Amino acid sequence: MVKQIFLLVFLGISTTLFAQTVLMDTEEYYKTGGPDASIEYASQFESQIMNALFDNGYIVFNLGSYLKADSLSVQNISTDVQSLASENGAKYLIKMLIQFELDGDNKNIPTQILLSLHDIKSDSVLFDDNLILPTDSSQWDKSLQEDLIAQLVNLL
Repeated sequence: MVKQIFLLVFLGISTTLFAQTVLMDTEEYYKTGGPDASIEYASQFESQIMNALFDNGYIVFNLGSYLKADSLSVQNISTDVQSLASENGAKYLIKMLIQFELDGDNKNIPTQILLSLHDIKSDSVLFDDNLILPTDSSQWDKSLQEDLIAQLVNLL
């Protein structure tokens, strides 16, 4: 019995030690207008990515809040975010930028998602892609988002 408990504890610790750690940085860019219910979409998509990574054995954490981006670029990472990632043992940083525009009903809708994967130590970009979303939300194809997430997970 003691051997079984020891084995389970050892296996739990060893899998944790070998798991890769990822920081998720989500930002919003408003072409027109400003924040409203759009944060709900950012939160849902970020959760999908984080869940996919958790399911594949990664340790994932986020910044806890969404920043408003000044430009539509995922290449630039602030030194604060980079040092936070390093200090917390993250090997990778996923930067996601969601662009929102006002629709005919004056609501912010996501029109573009930019994703990049950065290696913290080498400061290199391993993946960089964007997904253009139709302005009519009824035309959104969830498989596009799922494909983007799968590509990202496969790179890690």
